[in-house]
Amino acid sequence: MGALGFGGVLGCWFLMGSVLKRQFEKAFLSTAFIVATPLLFLLLVIDDPVIILRTGLFCCLMFYIGYFDFKTKTIPRFVHPLILLVGCIGISGEWLVKQAIPGALTLGILMAVSSWLIKRITRQDQAIGLGDVKLVTVCGFYLGWDAGVTGLMIGLLLSILWSRTRHLKRNEMFAFAPFLCSGFMIAVMLLERKVYL
Repeated sequence: MGALGFGGVLGCWFLMGSVLKRQFEKAFLSTAFIVATPLLFLLLVIDDPVIILRTGLFCCLMFYIGYFDFKTKTIPRFVHPLILLVGCIGISGEWLVKQAIPGALTLGILMAVSSWLIKRITRQDQAIGLGDVKLVTVCGFYLGWDAGVTGLMIGLLLSILWSRTRHLKRNEMFAFAPFLCSGFMIAVMLLERKVYL
C-alpha cells in the first residue's frame, strides 16, 4: 500500500517537473532533484501510506507554486483547490474542526488584513497579492493551526532575510510564494506528527 502511495507521488513529481520544463524552456530543474526530493520525504513518513501520499502531493504542489511564482510573479489559479483536496485526504472530523478550519480561517484573515494594511500604508497595489492570501489560507487548512502558523512565520522570516541580503528597496517587488512554500514545507518536516494527528 505504501508503495502505491509513493508511486502516485513520484508520478506527480515527474508530471510537475515536465510541466515546468515545458512552461519555462530554460528551467534549471534536474531530473535527479525531482527524483531525490520525494525519497527524502518517504524517509520521514515511511510508516503510513496516507501520510506518504499527503506529504508528497503537498510538497509537489509547493515546489510547483514556488518555482512558477519565482518565474512569473503569479500563482496559477488551479493550485488552490488542489491543495484543499490534498488536505482532505485521510483527515478525521475532529482534526478538521480543531485544526484545519481554524488554521484556514485564522491564517487567511491574517494575510488578508496584512495585505490590506500594507497596500494602504505603502500605496502599492501589488504588495501582497490575492494569490498569496489564497495560498496561505489553503495551506492553513492543510497544515492546521499549529503547523500553519509555524510555516507562515518561517516563510516570512526567509523572505525578510532574502530581501535584506539582496538590499531591496522599500517599494521593490519580489515573488513571495517561494518563501511561503519553503516555510510550509519546513513546517511539514518539523511538525509532521502534529499535521496528521
